[in-house]
Amino acid sequence: MYTGPNLQNDIFTLLLEWRRYKVAIAADCEKMFRAIWINEDDQPLQRIIWRDNSHDQLQEYQLTTVTYGTKAAPYLAMMTLRQLASNKKERFPEAAQIVENNFYMDDLILAVPSIEDALKIKADPTNLMKAGGFNLRKWKSNYKVLSENSCQEGQCNFDLTHTKSTKTLGLYWNPEKDDFVFQCKINKQDQHTKRSLLSAISQLFDRLGWLTPLSTKMKLLFQEVWETNMAWDDKLPKNIHQEWQSIKCDLVNINNVEIPRWLGYDDTCRLELHGFCDASQKAYGCVIYIKVIKQNKVDIKLIVGKSRLVPCKKEVSLPRLELCGALLLSEVMIKIKQALSPDVDIKVHGWTDSMAVLGWLQGNPDRWKPFVSNRVRKIVEVMPLALRQVCRKSCRLRQPRPDCKSTEISSNMVARPSMAIHHRQFYTRNLSLHYLRRSKNYKAS
Repeated sequence: MYTGPNLQNDIFTLLLEWRRYKVAIAADCEKMFRAIWINEDDQPLQRIIWRDNSHDQLQEYQLTTVTYGTKAAPYLAMMTLRQLASNKKERFPEAAQIVENNFYMDDLILAVPSIEDALKIKADPTNLMKAGGFNLRKWKSNYKVLSENSCQEGQCNFDLTHTKSTKTLGLYWNPEKDDFVFQCKINKQDQHTKRSLLSAISQLFDRLGWLTPLSTKMKLLFQEVWETNMAWDDKLPKNIHQEWQSIKCDLVNINNVEIPRWLGYDDTCRLELHGFCDASQKAYGCVIYIKVIKQNKVDIKLIVGKSRLVPCKKEVSLPRLELCGALLLSEVMIKIKQALSPDVDIKVHGWTDSMAVLGWLQGNPDRWKPFVSNRVRKIVEVMPLALRQVCRKSCRLRQPRPDCKSTEISSNMVARPSMAIHHRQFYTRNLSLHYLRRSKNYKAS
């Protein structure tokens, strides 16, 4: 069976766009796969044999709708939605665009500037989907008037993971507080093997990297396990077992993490993106904040964090790893800028403590070896000359310190941003505080 091209919208971009406006909307397409019929000529390929219990005779069935779990199912589902939007584009122009750009599988997430816009937008996609036999339900919003309307339609029965939060694309969203939250589900009594360790790490879904200090620590631990060449079901070595136990006890603190969904800006605000990058011999990463300036008041919010491990079998010098961190920062920065406000000029600032990186960026790329030259060219495309001068100034402001060690950062710091920012090993320490304190009325969130 052919898989078909990937038509899914990027989760990273969807979540960033969802943070742009004040009013948030989330909905679910009821039994989307079951609502899509398969061509009669292809239905015989979905024959199954079934019986309710061992005493019944085997019976043959033919599935007539898209079957969850088959390779082509995601493509068929998304292609059907796009075709429906194309067919109804003249009647529902705005709704067609929403269906094409704001769905991830059966989840619809959307943010709009006002409640009036939300009421209008909610009605049109519902009617468009009904024209194709789909039912949009479980409407939720950070404004009760929108959620209450959905309850009057009999669509208020959400399958909540816990009392007040709605699961949204692998994250949890609390509509009442309008915050993203996390929930620890790792079983503390689980058998400690290489297989169970990888399974537990994969459960931590953090597409925007808000838990990067913690997830990097977990990945480094598994990298250490991988180097032992142990079998998948072998018990973990004692030292790794103790470290994993400590991390599991610490994981409960991610339940206290609350990230505001709305970034807090509108058309009257001036926006700046500030990115920080750093590296060690084990990993390199970056973090990006948005600075919202409105009427001489400054509000700072975390947008994205991202890290990558250094391959075990490759020996790369620290300056080159610092350059890799700067490249990672530039790649994430351009995606954020395009997602948040593609038509608005946003000032971009990058910060690094590596004089080697700044020297490479200031020089002619043709002078360097391919490893450095290729990365410098990509960074310069995103980071203008003025930015590199800001980076150079930041290095003069900073005190010399050891490189970032992710193993010294715990989930307590993730749960308490102020603790993380002031921690001596956190990669945003002096830079972010110095820049924020240039305004007397700053607010960090």
